[in-house]
Amino acid sequence: MNVERLINRIICGYQYITFKGVIYKLANPSTDTKVAADNLYDRTYQDNLFSQFILKENLNSVLIDTEVITDTFDKDLELTEKQLEKAKIGLYKMFFNKKQNQKYRNQISSLSKLINESYNKKHSLDFLTLEHYCENIKNEYIISQTLSDNNNYIFREYPNIEYNRFNTLAQLIAQNVIPVDDYKRIARGDSWRKIYTAENNNIFSCSASEYTEEQKALLSISRMYDKVYSHPECPDEKIIEDDDALDGWMLHQQEENRRKSKQEGVSKTLGKAQNADEVFVMAPDHKDKEHIESIMELNSPAALRRIDTRTTKLEKGVNIEDTYLPDTQAEIKQQLREMNKKTKGI
Repeated sequence: MNVERLINRIICGYQYITFKGVIYKLANPSTDTKVAADNLYDRTYQDNLFSQFILKENLNSVLIDTEVITDTFDKDLELTEKQLEKAKIGLYKMFFNKKQNQKYRNQISSLSKLINESYNKKHSLDFLTLEHYCENIKNEYIISQTLSDNNNYIFREYPNIEYNRFNTLAQLIAQNVIPVDDYKRIARGDSWRKIYTAENNNIFSCSASEYTEEQKALLSISRMYDKVYSHPECPDEKIIEDDDALDGWMLHQQEENRRKSKQEGVSKTLGKAQNADEVFVMAPDHKDKEHIESIMELNSPAALRRIDTRTTKLEKGVNIEDTYLPDTQAEIKQQLREMNKKTKGI
């Protein structure tokens, strides 16, 4: 990746495509072009509403009927995505532990591959939908109005155009899309940040409504890093430079914010009872694992360890009084130590 070239491309707002020795220029579509493209989408949709195309809303049923996916596919995918989030949080927390770091990286790699395969299945029949067909027509129109050869807009008479050359150029444009990982590397790099911090509100020579998709993407990611750097618990620079670990840090922050929000809500509900050693919150259904998990998240790490210790002791099937539970014994010993200190001080 040539960072300087990409930065120049993003700032100028143009792309250059070379095909058979000819350089083509792809400009940013004007608002008028975008409106015309939207209208073309709507007309195409209405004209083909009763044709052989599948509607997007019916695609899931088709995928299940043709056994491309199972009826539990969406739930399975959601579970895998949650596992990936936990693996990224684990990577963030154990980032500087070499063994644990590698363990979580392997999990992230396997889960990411599984999710990508699932998405490929999920979208394998998209090309049969009416929405996909209309979106293609819309994108073709936009390219035809913005692609030029030495300021000669050779495809302006769309759809009456030379499709062989047009399709080849459209494929080259698709292959020239900047990946998200590259945006992140640019946003973190010194070359871009010097420009960004010096001219934060006037980087591009146009109004915000005229920004290209590439400009909007880079600004959005740059502002994300601004929030990370200004956060009171900003992570180590090495974590910031690692996309998966930084994802884990952000997911961890979200979890903490949700937990604090829930605790505040429970505290308001409980009133004075919040100062008790133990407070029991009822789940509406003992089979509702998600609701139970959200209740358990209200506990602090120390409280979760206490619950785990008690559960381990009670799972052995032994009747035991509260006084003899490990955590209670630890509290009693701590109280005795405090009393001894006071006695010695008299």
